Amino acid sequence: TMLIVMGFMLAMLLAVFATLTYGSYKFVAQKYRKQFRFFLCHQKNAAGSMARLLKIQLERALPGTKTFIDCDDLNDLTRLFSYVGQDTQTFLVLGSPSILTRKWCVGEMVTARANKVDTLILTWPQYNTPDEKFVSQYSKIVPDIHELSKFGIGLSEVEDTLRWLGTVDTLALPDQINEETSVLMANALAKVKTDRRTYREYGTKTESSTCPILVDHNSTEAMACAMVLSAMLKPQLLGTHVSPPTIMRQDAKLGPSTTTSLFLCSENCFKSQNIMTWMLQACKISGCCMIPVISEDGFEIPSESSLNELATNNSMAEEDVGQFILSIRALFQEIAVVFVPQNYSSTHEDLELRAKQAAMRLTAKMQPLAEKMKMIQSDEEDRKAIPHEVSEEEEEAVDGLPQDTDADHGDVVTASHQEPLELRSF
Repeated sequence: TMLIVMGFMLAMLLAVFATLTYGSYKFVAQKYRKQFRFFLCHQKNAAGSMARLLKIQLERALPGTKTFIDCDDLNDLTRLFSYVGQDTQTFLVLGSPSILTRKWCVGEMVTARANKVDTLILTWPQYNTPDEKFVSQYSKIVPDIHELSKFGIGLSEVEDTLRWLGTVDTLALPDQINEETSVLMANALAKVKTDRRTYREYGTKTESSTCPILVDHNSTEAMACAMVLSAMLKPQLLGTHVSPPTIMRQDAKLGPSTTTSLFLCSENCFKSQNIMTWMLQACKISGCCMIPVISEDGFEIPSESSLNELATNNSMAEEDVGQFILSIRALFQEIAVVFVPQNYSSTHEDLELRAKQAAMRLTAKMQPLAEKMKMIQSDEEDRKAIPHEVSEEEEEAVDGLPQDTDADHGDVVTASHQEPLELRSF
């Protein structure tokens, strides 16, 4: 009996010791663990949306960790480099083509190298590793690089860092960005084993979706923006009559059950063959409503001259051109939602608020695209049918012209043209 009691007490002591040891380990690990698992070094106008998408995907791949993105986590610019050197475990460079011409990004790279922070480069297809010619001319290419000297970063440190980039491990951006490849990419960066069964939630066929997102697949930033919007909309639409929004695949068609769609507006989107096809399909679906979403600060609603250029420079059949142009006009009869992850002010909270506004629009009653097209056509026909009325100003202008009289016929003619004055309708 005594031996049993002693054995029981020994087991209890061992359990207490193990608990204390594990607790101490967790405390020390937590205390000395870097605040940010990843720091995303990126150029806003070229990779702002991709950075936001990566933050979402990396934090999903590694629950409980945090990924630094400046618009969420930087309130004091003077602390920027200390976040890189002291608070980051992995420094991830989003290698868009012009990132090496951005002084703050280069300053972050210099800091990562100086503090021996583990570094990776996610390379865009047009990214070039700096060669010696680029390094030697760098101060001329980026003259404001000298402004980093007040942070203790000189030109020699910058040049050494540019050479060092050639030794850093790289991962190529996938040729096609979609929900599956973005998960694969994030898991590769986080060194997480990929479970292909999780693709089931990303591989939903969009033909059956009643709320597709139409986006130009040729634009990496537009695709990233669409995925961020989709992720933020899904929880907002729970319990509503609108199905979760899904991104249209390149080979998909708009089905007759489509009731609402989101059109992501990005640079040159109307020149995309997929966009042209989807717009023509949407015209033929009587109940399909469409909301434009501005995804870039520089996007401009097409002017008449732009539409005329589109009409003359495309691969569509002649009979489809008019419908396509008319569908664009009808699209912007709807007030656009602004959702721009690239923007410096686009914090997580700001994007969630904009996603909430988009969800409210999706659940509200709207006029189908086809009906708007008919209204525009009807208005244009009515305007053509109304004869042009000569205003008082035009009458006065005619009366004020110097006049001559033909001696033989008595016709009133203008002195400038010597021919009968013709008033044209507009």
